[in-house]
This record gives sequence, C-alpha cells and structure tokens, in this order.
Amino acid sequence: MKTFITAALMSLTALPALATVLEYNFTATLVSNESETGFGSIDNLVDEAVVAGTLSGTLSFSTGPGIIASDATSRSFAAPTITFNEIDTAAFEALPNVLFLTNDRGAPTFDSVVSGFPNIIAPGVVESLNFAFTDETQTAFSSLDFPALLDLAAFTDTQLNLFATVYDASGNFVDDASESAQFAFTSLTPSPVPLPAGGVLLFTGLGALSWGRRRQSTIKR
Repeated sequence: MKTFITAALMSLTALPALATVLEYNFTATLVSNESETGFGSIDNLVDEAVVAGTLSGTLSFSTGPGIIASDATSRSFAAPTITFNEIDTAAFEALPNVLFLTNDRGAPTFDSVVSGFPNIIAPGVVESLNFAFTDETQTAFSSLDFPALLDLAAFTDTQLNLFATVYDASGNFVDDASESAQFAFTSLTPSPVPLPAGGVLLFTGLGALSWGRRRQSTIKR
C-alpha cells in the first residue's frame, strides 16, 4: 500500500503546473467614447459596448513557459485571452496577441501589464481591443516574474480599450471614420482553478483503497 501511494504521488507531481494559467473574472465600466464624423451610423462592437455601459467576462494569462522575450526592464508573454459576457469577443478582427510586463520602465518610470494587438488593415470596419494596468508609484511589481495574483488596487490606472477603424478598398485609412471606447476595470477576482482530473482520480482511488483495506480488516476479525 505504501509503495502504491508513493508512486501515485510521484505521478501527480508530474502533472502540468496549474500556476502557469491565471484566470480572472472582471467588470469594467464605460468612462468615455469618441466617434468621428460620419461613423455613428455604422453598427459595430464599440457601439454595442457603449450601449451596454458595463462589460464583464474573463481574463486568462499564460505565464512561465509562455515567456517570449525579456530585457532588463520588460518581459513579454504569450497572448492573453479575453471574453465578454455582453458582446461576441470572437467578432473582433484584432485580439491581443502578446502581453507585456514592465518593471520601473519609462519616463517617468512605472510598472505595467499591457496587451498588444496586431495591426490588421483590411477593407471595411476593423475592430480591435487591448487593456492596460499601469502603476505610476512603481510598487505594483518587484521583479519581472509574472505575479501569482494581480491586485487591481495596486495600479493607479486600469483601462480596457475598444477600437473600430474604417479602411477603403485599397486598404487606406478613411479620414474621420474611427470610433473608440474606454472602460475602467472596477473588479478583478481570481477564478477558482479546478483540481486536475488526474488528481481527482488519484485521491478517489486512494479513498477506495483505504475503504477496501478497512473492510478487509473487519472481515478478518
């Protein structure tokens, strides 16, 4: 029995580390929106977000092995995933494709977690989004390691930005044809991370073995 438990625990430690995936539930409230001349009549995701007034959903970060590049004051990670409850996130042409973490960088210096998105130019309306958590007090992070817990209160400014831009048939930006909306994050709470299936099966199995051993001992008596 002891040998089996030791082997089982060793197999559990071989499972992927859950700490490499951080997921948060969030809410964000509209603080401003800008629509250029002649753009208000075009239906787009920015309009839907403005009408909603408050957006909610999830933010997921892949860290650890997701490191793409690093220097003395910044590190880039694999793209975060963002989903909304109020609008279809998949309808955006340009979603975040990288995540930047900076520690005491800039003039003035600041700490930040900022998502970047690809510059997609195509005829018609191109919609994109990004988010940024910045701290001008330089106290949000003490290193370039992605924090195990993002605390909204540690940042002096938090933004969720949505953009819609119009391009003509030649791929040129159409003057006075863009729209944007800025939301401020009002809550950011970690989502509970379930125990991996292997762990559930392990402890279920150990419980069954323990029960069987007690039952066998009772029968012998």
